[in-house]
Amino acid sequence: MATMTGIKDYRLILGDGYSVGPAWQDPAYLSEVVDDAMAEGALQPLTEGFWRLFGVDQPSKL
Repeated sequence: MATMTGIKDYRLILGDGYSVGPAWQDPAYLSEVVDDAMAEGALQPLTEGFWRLFGVDQPSKL
């Protein structure tokens, strides 16, 4: 399980100086990962939840 706390109104600054956000929820429940082997695909719900917290629906397009 992953939950982020204390982040409401914080912004995420990307490597090129472009900012996304602010985070709109606090606490933010990102997801729960249940898998026998931690493969990249198993973590996708977690990373998508993180980006959605900052208002990004499709992080692969950044």
